[in-house]
Order: sequence, then structure tokens, then C-alpha cells
Amino acid sequence: MTTKTVSDITFSHGIFPMGLAWLLVTCLLMPSSRAPAQALTDTTGTVLDWPEFRTLILENHPMARRAFLLAEQGRWLQRGARGFFDPKLYGEWDHKAFDEKPYWRIGNAGLKVPLPFGPELSAGYQWNNGVFLNPERNIPDRGQAVLGINLPLLQGLFFDPGRAGIQQAKLEAQALEAERSLLLNDLLHEGAKLYYNWVVADNMVRLLDRVLGVTFTRHQAIVESYFAGQLPGVDTLESYLQVQNRMFDLQEAQVGLEQARLELITFLWDEQNQPAGAFPWTAPGWEPNLLLRDDVFPAPNLSQPEWMHPKLRKLQFKMEALEVDRRLAQQMRLPRLDVNYYFLGNGWNFVPTSTNGDQSASVFTQDYKWGATFNWPLFMRKETAKIQLTQIKMEQNRMDQGFTRQDITNKVRAYQAQFRTVNQQIELFRSAVENYQRLLSAELEKFDLGESSIFLINSREQKLIEAQEKLLKLQGKYYKLQASAAWAAGRLGE
Repeated sequence: MTTKTVSDITFSHGIFPMGLAWLLVTCLLMPSSRAPAQALTDTTGTVLDWPEFRTLILENHPMARRAFLLAEQGRWLQRGARGFFDPKLYGEWDHKAFDEKPYWRIGNAGLKVPLPFGPELSAGYQWNNGVFLNPERNIPDRGQAVLGINLPLLQGLFFDPGRAGIQQAKLEAQALEAERSLLLNDLLHEGAKLYYNWVVADNMVRLLDRVLGVTFTRHQAIVESYFAGQLPGVDTLESYLQVQNRMFDLQEAQVGLEQARLELITFLWDEQNQPAGAFPWTAPGWEPNLLLRDDVFPAPNLSQPEWMHPKLRKLQFKMEALEVDRRLAQQMRLPRLDVNYYFLGNGWNFVPTSTNGDQSASVFTQDYKWGATFNWPLFMRKETAKIQLTQIKMEQNRMDQGFTRQDITNKVRAYQAQFRTVNQQIELFRSAVENYQRLLSAELEKFDLGESSIFLINSREQKLIEAQEKLLKLQGKYYKLQASAAWAAGRLGE
């Protein structure tokens, strides 16, 4: 076979200029290795899968830590509400002296214990003396111990602000727990989208890196065939242009990967609440026949009665809190009638003694003090207005619940419909990838037999690459839609 020189390269429309031909050969021989392309892809890191990434978010992300503080806040709210029934120590001392006379010395100390069901117990000790002491304050020389009870008979007997506060604090804690789930739900949804964007971008770089390798290897073979006189010089130029295109595509994909990595790293924080300074991970490898899992994210099931979005839970807890307000307002419409009774001791002795020395006298008929207080607003305007305002808020809440429930249901069903469509599209493009691969293989065989051209091979290969890229994007969309359906149902924060 006669060896052709560069000056012998011709196109269908004329002779290729000799100077440009030498320049072409120089360009053809320049990319003698694939080291620069390989340097664009770093797969030496540890594979970061979604469960591990989710754990990193929940453990270290500031928003996740803030969300978990809401549960702690709820516990302290309940503890603070229970403080309404804390026992209380009290004491007072009043001393007056004037004109060298001790007018009086009055002391009083004790303990009050509010009970969770209305009454208040009290125990105390008082002592006093003085020249000008009010006669009603006269007590035994040893002082006087007092045991008593204050009992609300109407308003406050079955419900009071203390018990209402405990119930509302419990409901507020449950609402904060729902808020925690809502924050985590949104945070993990955003993290899932960025994570799968990164996985797709990483696999796109791997795909185009492999494509560049195949294209470059084919280009070298075409150059060798040209110098062996088996192919025209125009094929070498066309194959080299394809190498350049593949290098450009790979560089573009690498820019996209770097952007996806920078977006993803915003979700990575260390245990000291500082942004992660390094990204030592690589994405899981995806192939066209990747087995897609439908259980990576919790599946929404709107037919289950126990299913409820955090937004709906918050509205439900708000409704129950409004019911507590309404019940308390109704209780405040009752008259206030409090009765108190106190046992009075001689010093610390509560057993009364009759004048003849008989100690059989009843403790309930001697040495006691009792009283009653009554009040009742005549027009009840404040309490009636509170009840009506609460009922209006409850009606508004019911409408919010209905609207929110319908909105959530529509979103979940929309994502599920998209998810089913993408699942079908993935199967379609898997078949398309296989068919494009068969067409490319057949075209390569025809080229080896001299019945095809580099242009047709490049065209077949481009279709295959486009189908592979589309399949990668659909696989990423598959998982993002699965995450979005779980997010719409409020289940990512569980």
C-alpha cells in the first residue's frame, strides 16, 4: 500500500493546502494522553449515600439543632405551667416602737399549697405582742399555729387558670414538636434536592469522561489508519473535532459538578457548629440499569387515618388550645364564691380545752375561724366577648384545617403522578439507551467494513450520549420526586 503524505490529503471539493495540513498533523498529535481529562474526575473519596448525608444534616446542621431545641422548649413550657401549683413559703414581720414604748411586734410565717383540683391548703404560725396591739390580734402567749383550707365552690371548682395553663402548655409543647417536624421536613427536602443534583452531576462527569476516553481512542485509531493509507485525512479532522467537543462537554459538566458540590456543602457542618471546610466524598455510581428503590423516603399514604401533616397537627393543637380558652371563659362567667376555714391552735396544740378542763370538745366547734367571699360581674360583657371571640377563632381554624388538608392532598397526588410518569420514562430511556448502543455498534461494524463514515458514527454516538444523559437526569428526578412526595405529606421530618 502506498503511504500517503500530508500533502496528499484531499477533500471532495479540492486539494487540502499543505501548510494547513502540517498544522492539522501537529494538532492531531498534541493530545497524546488522557491525563488532563482524568484529572477532572476525582473518585478517590468515600462514597456519600443519602442515609449518611441525612444523618450529617440532622446531627450538625444549625437548623436541625434549632429544630431539636423546640422539643426542649416545650418541656420547659410544661414545667413552667406546673409552677402554678408550686407550694409557697411566706413570712412577714411588723415592728413599731415610738416614744420609748413598744407599740407592737407582729410576726407571721407559713406555707401555702395549691392543689391541682381547686382548693388551697395553708399552714402557718403567728406571734405578736405590744402595748398598743389591736385586740383582735390577741393570741396565746406561746403564739398560734394555723391550719386552713380555701375552697372555691363555684368559679374555679372544676376549672381554673392554673389547670388551663397546664393543658395549654402541653398543647403548646405538642405544637412545637409539630413545628420541629415541619422544620426538619423542609430542611431535608432541600437537602435531598441538592444531594441528588450533586449525584447526577458527578455521574454526568463520569459518563462524559468515559465518552471522552472512547472518542480519543477512536481518534488515535483513525490517525493510525490515515497514516496507513486506509482513511482520508478529513476523517482525522472530524474525529479530532469530536474529541474537542467531548472535552468541552466534560469541562462544562465539571463546572456543573463544582457548582452542585458548593451548594451541597452548605448543608455540611461540623460538631463545633462551623461550616465544613472540605468535601472528601464522592457520589454513588449510577449505571443505566441501576435498580431504583422506592423506599428511600417514607411513602405517603393519605388513606391511613393516623397520617397527618405537621401543619395539620399544629392546627389541631391550636383548636384544642382554643377549646381550653373557651372552657375557661365559660367558667369565668360563674359567680366567685370562696369559703375558707382555719383551725387555730394554742401554740402548736390544736386540741381545744373547755373551761372545766374537759379536752373532749370538738375541734370543729371551738378555736376556729372561717369566712366566705362572693363577687359576680352583673353584665358579663368581658366573659361573653371572650367566648364569642374564641368561637370565631375556632371557626377560622376549622376553615384553615380544611384548606390545608386539601392543599396537602393535592400536592401529594401531583408528586405521586409525576413520580409514576418518571418511572415509566426511565424504563423507556433504558430501552432507548440499549437501542442506541446497538445502532452505534452496528455503525462501527459497517465502518470497519468501509460502508460507513466518521460523521455517522459521531451522530449515532451523540444520540446514545444524549439518551444516557437524559436517563441520568431522570434517575435523579425519580429520587427527588420521591422525596418531594414525602415532603408534601410531611414525613421527611419523622
